[in-house]
Amino acid sequence: MEKKILNPKKQEQLMYLATLDLIYRVKLKRISLGYSQAELSFLLGYPKDHIELIEDLSNEKEYMLSNLLSLAYIFNCQPRSLFSECLPPNEYIQVRSEKKILGNRIYYEAWRVNETEAEELLYKLFEDDPSLNCSSRKIEKVEKVMNLIDELFNDGFFDEPKNALEIFHQCQNKIGADILPRFIESALNVYLFIKTFPKLKMMEEGNCFVYRKVEDD
Repeated sequence: MEKKILNPKKQEQLMYLATLDLIYRVKLKRISLGYSQAELSFLLGYPKDHIELIEDLSNEKEYMLSNLLSLAYIFNCQPRSLFSECLPPNEYIQVRSEKKILGNRIYYEAWRVNETEAEELLYKLFEDDPSLNCSSRKIEKVEKVMNLIDELFNDGFFDEPKNALEIFHQCQNKIGADILPRFIESALNVYLFIKTFPKLKMMEEGNCFVYRKVEDD
């Protein structure tokens, strides 16, 4: 049976070469960890489509300087490894990008469009479609996170607003470094939308989402 290419998305934008390099390096690290775009958005405290908009090279969103330390923590690397020291900081290039789904994989391609309209392939990457990655241990993992969240409630952790990265740090230390952000987000959603006590509320603080305990009436 012939596989079909679904919903190819194409973009062409003028952007800094250094910005493209940062996006590429973060994307490589994200894929190597098996994190989806939505998971990285969650860890940085942004809406689900934030990283997708960055990686699509749409120029609608970009990484901020304030993200660099968070990204370095998430990827367990030095911030300088997210940059190439030899790139000119103010060089613009015309970039054409394409994203397509083929079978159970997502493919990303980017080309440099030169003045002669000739194209030079910059990168070609793929990842397994995270939406199809259903872990058989998801319920067990989410329950472990929920048990930890209950402990954090008792310790007063959520008496002050906490961002997703702070919660992720607690989970890594007490459950294990291999805990995936998707399980943490699923557990938090139980306290946001299902549980009546203890309960969390999500609010925006400094352009990022944070979580705080809902006080008793």
